[in-house]
Amino acid sequence: MTAGIKWTRQATTANAAPQAAQDLAAGHHNAAIISAARQAFGTFTYTANLSAGDLVTINNTTLTAVASGATSLQFNIGGSLSATLTAIVAAITALSAVSALVTATATSTVLTITAKAKDGTGNAIYISKRTGDANCVVSGSQLTGGVSGDVQSLQDAAETVGIMSPAGNTNVVGLVLNDGEEGQSKTIYFYAKNGGNIALTCASGASFISGGTVYSTATFSATTNYVLFKWMGGFWVALVNSGVTFS
Repeated sequence: MTAGIKWTRQATTANAAPQAAQDLAAGHHNAAIISAARQAFGTFTYTANLSAGDLVTINNTTLTAVASGATSLQFNIGGSLSATLTAIVAAITALSAVSALVTATATSTVLTITAKAKDGTGNAIYISKRTGDANCVVSGSQLTGGVSGDVQSLQDAAETVGIMSPAGNTNVVGLVLNDGEEGQSKTIYFYAKNGGNIALTCASGASFISGGTVYSTATFSATTNYVLFKWMGGFWVALVNSGVTFS
């Protein structure tokens, strides 16, 4: 193991700052800080149900509200705002020109458009409503918040990796931990929580083991969450875990 990293001491010291933090702060050559990517997004927030002729535009594609009998580029107005937003989501999903760029989700009052691109390119996607629609507030003329990550695959030789989440919304893209070599150790540390949680998964269909149970995802949800992994028998085995949730 590289000189200067003493995982054993940290594993046996209750509530101590992880060695990961010390290595990152000291700038050791075997420590790395990476930033997760984030998808751009935008919202349509409604205070009342839509009316015939109301519009939802995404880039160059406009969907029009109709009372019934919706065809392509239309959606039916439902008996409630929630039902109408569900219809809009379905219409967006069915249009390949739009669904290739974004996904749509809805609550009872808010339609959220999220870029599929896991970087900043989604910030160029335009969204708008019908001019004069007083019952709808659009978050902006374009999607916002998309950020390109420094690294999307944790495949370098660094024994300590600090993860930074982008500031803003929670559309944070997960990171992938590649297969290791037998006996290899790696600590993943949530170095800075500026936005949403970060989900870490394994490449090549491998899995994590924590507490004797096999999991597919490790979620970091608070600054200073960290986990010390060791690659053993085709699994990343969690030897020390501070606040990371496995699922």
